[in-house]
Amino acid sequence: PRPDVVVMPETFTGLGPNPGADQELNRMVTDLGVPTLIGARITEANGDEQNVMIVWDPRTGPGQVYAKSKLVPFGEFYPMRDIASIFTPFMQYQKSLTAGTQDPVLDAAGVKLGVAICFEVAYDDVLTKAADLGAEVLTVPTNNAWYGPGEMSYQQLAMSRVRAVEFGRAVVVSATTGVSAIVQPDGSVTRQTELYVADTLVATVPKRTTVTLATRIGAWPEGALVVGGLAAVLWAVGLGIRRRRVESGRGREDEER
Repeated sequence: PRPDVVVMPETFTGLGPNPGADQELNRMVTDLGVPTLIGARITEANGDEQNVMIVWDPRTGPGQVYAKSKLVPFGEFYPMRDIASIFTPFMQYQKSLTAGTQDPVLDAAGVKLGVAICFEVAYDDVLTKAADLGAEVLTVPTNNAWYGPGEMSYQQLAMSRVRAVEFGRAVVVSATTGVSAIVQPDGSVTRQTELYVADTLVATVPKRTTVTLATRIGAWPEGALVVGGLAAVLWAVGLGIRRRRVESGRGREDEER
């Protein structure tokens, strides 16, 4: 049966300032016959580049866009470029991307899809905001090509499983060379590809609007733990300084005697 929506991986193609002029993509989505999330590195007319997911309709072409907001340092943007280029010479050929400001929710086939591009799945605020805005299914389009055949893709899948449980929603992971997977709201993986294996996953996933405790409180527990940890460190340092002062004072008293 024809699916309701197709999710392609992150940056599986490049696009120019006028995405609708790409005849190949138009033909592909027309053949699929359903709204498709297209992952692309897009170059704007002013030369800026973004890492985006575009809802591509088989009749009307490209529409709603979400651009990645949490860019990877030294991978998608390059702070301290002059210093960093000493250690990574290839940096001189790389251009920093522009972070997006859109909400991480895309509407496709009558479904609100939360979007976390690649390692945005590791940031609390991206999918928390998506769930808060009513996303019914979460998607993690990703491009793992730079990381090779190591464990990174499996680590990212583990993060997606945590997010599924955290927000009570199914997560669809679509990868280029890494592991694509279907994760149910309880965190179980019902379909999964292997690394560097061309495959297509077709699955039915539940649409949920559950408002979990994690959605309500966001990152407050982490903030509290960080503040508590810093307070404990400062308390321990202060206690150590006080102990040394007491011991030093006792030493002087013993010498005077």
